[in-house]
Amino acid sequence: MGTLVYGAGGQLRALNDGARRLFRRRRYLLALLCFLGLYCLVSSSAARPCAIWSLDDGVGAGAVPLINLFVIHKAGAWGGAGWPATFEWLVASVTRQPHALAITIIERAEPEHCSAHVQDAIKDTPNIQYVCMTESDFWAEHVRYLCDHWGGCGRRQRREMHGDLLLVGDMIEAHATFPNIHGYVFRDLVHPRAAFWGWTDTDLVFGDFAQTFPYDLALDHDIVAASAPGGGGGGPQLVLAHGHFTLVRHRASTAAAMMRFAAFATYAGFENVTLYQPMDEGPISSFLVREPALDYLQFDGLHTGRYLAYGGAGVLELSPDLLGAHLAVPPAAFERLDSALPDPYPASVTDRGVAAAIEVHAGDATPVPPEVALWFPPEFANWHSGAGPPAPDWTRYVSKRGGKWTQRFEPPRYIEHGPLKGARSWLYVHWQEVKKRAHFKALAAHPLPRVAIMDGAGGILGLEADNSPAFWLPRQDEDCDYMGCVPPGQVTPGKSKEIAEWNAADVAKRQQWYATRRKRHGW
Repeated sequence: MGTLVYGAGGQLRALNDGARRLFRRRRYLLALLCFLGLYCLVSSSAARPCAIWSLDDGVGAGAVPLINLFVIHKAGAWGGAGWPATFEWLVASVTRQPHALAITIIERAEPEHCSAHVQDAIKDTPNIQYVCMTESDFWAEHVRYLCDHWGGCGRRQRREMHGDLLLVGDMIEAHATFPNIHGYVFRDLVHPRAAFWGWTDTDLVFGDFAQTFPYDLALDHDIVAASAPGGGGGGPQLVLAHGHFTLVRHRASTAAAMMRFAAFATYAGFENVTLYQPMDEGPISSFLVREPALDYLQFDGLHTGRYLAYGGAGVLELSPDLLGAHLAVPPAAFERLDSALPDPYPASVTDRGVAAAIEVHAGDATPVPPEVALWFPPEFANWHSGAGPPAPDWTRYVSKRGGKWTQRFEPPRYIEHGPLKGARSWLYVHWQEVKKRAHFKALAAHPLPRVAIMDGAGGILGLEADNSPAFWLPRQDEDCDYMGCVPPGQVTPGKSKEIAEWNAADVAKRQQWYATRRKRHGW
């Protein structure tokens, strides 16, 4: 089987080889198969997933617009291995809010390597669907969609595109490959109620969307990105749609603008684009920010504070002066936040807000200020130098509508009543750096508690239902680089022999890619 589709609740839906042969002869059954949420077959004979969401599943039936995120996973990508230790927390953070959030997980693997761990984790979760498809089928879907968008491709063009994409897909992080067309290539896997689709990583945990997402502003924009707070000062601030979380409005006008991206606009654009451009957050973000037809919104939604509590109530930043009191409350207090705020759909704009026009600069036309930290080529950077907030904890919104950029600050919303008074709810937390540390990896050896208190400088405390500690994992002194952490004095992972060999193999693949293109086009 080339593609395995697990529908809502983890139910396996697949066709055996005998059934495929029958259905090739009985093509009039295709519509019925799609209706049942099983499989579509196309002229190439590759298996193709069809819609397995249903308007009867209750997902997105609440008062807030539904967001459908894609998670793309490939074991071994970027020298990595399996799923993060906190994957069950990600699942729990999605499962608790089917009114607001749905996730489509696509794992790129041969059938025998499809993750049983993930399938078990999403059982009985109506708002998570799991698709396991081979690398060949995954890229065949991209070729099919792009060629349809261009009005057709020749057989040789399809074959060459597929070969290019197979090579590209073996070189870089799985989730970083064409994330900006996931919702179009796999459009049948977007929930029919979705107002937004987007992409995210497996090392996130989501907070309470109904309390933290600016629906009233977002619905007027094509692209919505979340940023870390910029602090109390002004000065240069990146305008960046992160590779770990970005949303796209699910509508035809937005789709038309998204397909202006150079690699997708025409076949010639696909053939001439550099290897780097379509597959990194720098170039992708640069397009999303600069494209005139796309209205863009960015807001402070990523938790970066020192003290974090995670539980059923979402991602909460604990007040330092009330930390002891918060640690003393029963874990049940962290289980539900909705009742703590009277309005389940709070307005983002208030009469206390402060707004002003700003100018967003582009790195291909203006030198990037040295205080702007970059991890991608500067020509893809975008930033502004607007004034700072009235107070360090105010929420920043950066918006482009009709080509005009504005910055707006709004006062933060803290919990005003109950045992969590003084805490602040955030949209999500990203374990990008801390997941490399030994104390965080040690989570895998423990059943994940329903509530965890994380001290960014101290460690992780898991709490039992009676408020007794389930475990304490202290942060250790380590040397770290972009690939991981080790005890002081040891060779960091990024300098190890294994990563050196992996990098050498990656360089060889890139050279092969360029050699193939040079021969094809006479470069």
